[in-house]
Amino acid sequence: MPDGKSYRPVRDNELSTHIAKLASGNLGSLLELEYLTTQMVQALLPNDTVAQMEIVDLPAVKESALIIERFDRTPTGKRLHFEEFNQLLGKHSGDDKYDGTYENMGEFVLRTARLPVEAYRLMCRIFACLLVGNTDAHFKNFALFHTRDGLHLTPAYDLVASSFYRQFQVIALGVAGKRDLQIGALQRNDLLRMGTSFGVNADAIESAIDQLGERLSEAFAALDTSPVGSRELRNTLQKRTEKRWKGSFVSTGRLSSKKRSKGERTKS
Repeated sequence: MPDGKSYRPVRDNELSTHIAKLASGNLGSLLELEYLTTQMVQALLPNDTVAQMEIVDLPAVKESALIIERFDRTPTGKRLHFEEFNQLLGKHSGDDKYDGTYENMGEFVLRTARLPVEAYRLMCRIFACLLVGNTDAHFKNFALFHTRDGLHLTPAYDLVASSFYRQFQVIALGVAGKRDLQIGALQRNDLLRMGTSFGVNADAIESAIDQLGERLSEAFAALDTSPVGSRELRNTLQKRTEKRWKGSFVSTGRLSSKKRSKGERTKS
């Protein structure tokens, strides 16, 4: 709970308004990495919403924490009903959050949400996650609000460029029929095939990918001006994202796409 210029634990009769994440002993700079990744995704998807956060010192625990504003609260302190995709898809707890594909979420939204734009927004979020190296984007990291107008995406949350760590190189969920895909092996054509499961036509998928590239400069500017994270961490994030864009989102996919188009013209 906010307490003047700081935060304090909730009391028995209170509803929490924020979540506090503490540093991990196994993963160095994890708090800074989540903060920076979130800022990058917001720059890549300026028309979308992400969880609001800051890193502050917590007197109660005598260390710094990532303080995340809860999006499932109203200004008057009431709960908003939402479900994560592991619940929506009938998954159990534990490792079931990794059991499936990104296409499963797209197909679910198309069946249940009243607005097709929700499927498009979700597709773009997944693309942005993959671009920044968020390999641990599993079913519990995406959710939908239940509202009178139907199902709507919650703000994006738990955005961490986990591929920064050597042990997180495999993409959490299946992509275009591929399971246990290494982030470095991802190709643009994988994204194109995935996008069709979200009810998006080929031209719109291509445009969504290209728009991410057009906004990379804004994402890198967010890194450059951030007061959070060491210069080394921010430079590493930029270099790896740049390399991923050129290798997975443009170069390999573009070449494959051009070959396919040439073959189609010859065949006709």
